[in-house]
Amino acid sequence: MRAHTLLSAVLLSLSASFLAGCGGSGGATTALPGNTNPQVTPAVTTPTPTPVTFDTAEYRRSNGLDNINALAAYEDGATGEDVIIGIVDSGIDVNNPEFAGRIHPASTNTAGAPDDIQDIDGHGTFVASVAAGAKNDVGTHGVAFEAQILALRSDAAGTCTSGDGCSHFDSDIAAALDVARAEGAQVSNLSLGGGGANFILRQAVDRATSDGMILVISSGNQGAAQPDDFALLALDERANGRVLISGYVDDNNVIDEFSNRAGSAQDVFVVAPGSGIRAAGLDGDEFFVSGSSFSAPHVSGAIALLYDLFPNLTPDQMIELVTSTATDLGAPGVDAVYGHGLINLEEAIQPQGSMQTLVTSASDQSTALAPLVSAPAAPSAFGGAIAAGLGGAQAVGFDRFDRAYDIPLAQFAEAAKPAMALTGLLNTRQRFAHSTLQDSTGTLTARFAVQQDVPLAPELLKSFGGAFADQADQQTVSAFMALDLGRTQIATYVNQRPGTGLMKAPEWQLTSLTDTDRTQHGIGSAPAQVRVDAQYALNSGWNVGFVAAQDAQDFDEFGIGLAGESSMTQSAMNLTWQGDGVALRTSVGAVRERGQIFGTQAQRGALSLGDGATTRYASFAVQANLGDAWRFDGEASYGIARFDTAQLQSLLTPTGTTDVTSWSAQLSRRGLVKETDAFALTLRQPQRVEAGTAALANLQGVTAAGQAFSLSPDGRQIDMEAAYAITLSGYATLSANMVMRRDAGHIAGETDMAALLRLTSDF
Repeated sequence: MRAHTLLSAVLLSLSASFLAGCGGSGGATTALPGNTNPQVTPAVTTPTPTPVTFDTAEYRRSNGLDNINALAAYEDGATGEDVIIGIVDSGIDVNNPEFAGRIHPASTNTAGAPDDIQDIDGHGTFVASVAAGAKNDVGTHGVAFEAQILALRSDAAGTCTSGDGCSHFDSDIAAALDVARAEGAQVSNLSLGGGGANFILRQAVDRATSDGMILVISSGNQGAAQPDDFALLALDERANGRVLISGYVDDNNVIDEFSNRAGSAQDVFVVAPGSGIRAAGLDGDEFFVSGSSFSAPHVSGAIALLYDLFPNLTPDQMIELVTSTATDLGAPGVDAVYGHGLINLEEAIQPQGSMQTLVTSASDQSTALAPLVSAPAAPSAFGGAIAAGLGGAQAVGFDRFDRAYDIPLAQFAEAAKPAMALTGLLNTRQRFAHSTLQDSTGTLTARFAVQQDVPLAPELLKSFGGAFADQADQQTVSAFMALDLGRTQIATYVNQRPGTGLMKAPEWQLTSLTDTDRTQHGIGSAPAQVRVDAQYALNSGWNVGFVAAQDAQDFDEFGIGLAGESSMTQSAMNLTWQGDGVALRTSVGAVRERGQIFGTQAQRGALSLGDGATTRYASFAVQANLGDAWRFDGEASYGIARFDTAQLQSLLTPTGTTDVTSWSAQLSRRGLVKETDAFALTLRQPQRVEAGTAALANLQGVTAAGQAFSLSPDGRQIDMEAAYAITLSGYATLSANMVMRRDAGHIAGETDMAALLRLTSDF
């Protein structure tokens, strides 16, 4: 078997049109005039000062770099320095200033005289130029412009002048890979094509990849649905999953008509620029070249840049990094045309997955903490206080590839405004079934109800957009049972909203848009799955009572990347007085939360304040009938919370207790215009931290270690809502809500508004 490169060149002007790729893996070339003897300073292996910008004229002339977002890697410090790229090809132009000082001394000819690495064809020079041409402000530069080039000439004698392109025997390619392995090349480029590899070459590939080398092979230029047989070497078990195939795309990132597609090799296939790439050739000339031969060195150069930035990556991690961060093209996901897609250096240098912090204690013991969660915090009583308190603090974080980053901690504690999930009020048909039982003496009353929310027809949902796309049937069973024993009354609620504080809600209470976010509630008034209310009547309108409630839920409904379970238990004693049209209630109680804090998921990884909280609170509520069917309901609560830090693996340490408040006031009337309508005007402040502090852990590797900051937010959310509903003739109801939230999420300046008009009917 012979692998081939095919190359043709014609001297044309800069404005000449590109020749289409043809045959083999070499593709077509178009020469550029001038620059035959450019004056340059030879590149050296010592570090050079970082320039002000890498976005230079030379970078722009290197017209494949922008498509792979190489600029981001350069600005992060990547140059390819100290990385060895093996170029198995037709040799290299040894006198070309693009490679001065960076041709590895072990470069050799495995098909002829060992010292004869001079390229007489131009193909190997083009490939080396694309992978690692010098950044010298002349002509173009390669992807990894400071990498060492291990030129491994393997073309059979006389074949490069035959007119059919250079030929390479498997045994000579195998010998070249053995040299690259011995010299420690992290990546080797094979812009070759032809028939399937023989046993000798497959063994050499096994040796190279087993020792940690990554190989990049061009896919071929026949426009076929499969890479050529030589490239399919990547699927051989001897490739050890460390061989990538590269197809090529045009300037618009569309696969070129001549590029072979991914086919059955889609899991090891990526694409890179390869159409009309400007590259240095023989005798100082420059050419436009096209073909998968020139997409492969973009991939090889990109791997060299990533090894420069992240030398700790294993070969398997590198393969996964390059493929998993590629820009998806064509059909969603890995496909038979583009494979994983277009390599993307900007994405590859970003942290991947959850960030794991690793800091050092005063005794120099490394401590692994919970991961940093790369998503905004859910709405909570803290508002933006945690992000503001962290300020410029940083910690060392490690992504899923164990790459180290200096992480600005504040970005992992950004607050998000509370969401009004209005779609949940619009996108369903509801089915009800209910019954009421009562004994003849009136001692026992029981009500049961089943509500099923059924999504609307898919064709109707499409008109509302993606927010409705994944709705499923939901069924809620609620129940109420009351036992009247004279002075003692016991009521049990199952899946029933308790209303304002501990006060019983009126039967006609209107829907509130702010209630659609379960994290936005007052102290002691969170929704509960089970609630028991027991009251004992004293004299002169006084009652003493006890309330207990329990709730549980599964998190990652807030989408922060850490799933978990939470529970809430509540207990309270209350004293109530009821006079003529007025009722007063005072309560003292405790809310014990596990897996949540103030109704919001507690587990925030390395920025958790605790795994739960116990809040002891006191509240005062009033209900007054104002005449003409007007009614006033008000409630205010004050709590002192202590966070559960027993199992905390966090950079944050709460100091002492945290004070929290909530209040609400509502003016309502039944029969405002007609007997069948209801109106309510509500002002409300959901739970808000008023006092409390936390401190960064006193650990090495954390800037501002030990710094304490306030947990009280800079804003105060005030909800102002007007609601109206009227029962029309028949079974139809028209309802309207309008709400404005000042400092939504307790974030100063974040004000929003929402309005909803609904017409519902039974049918």
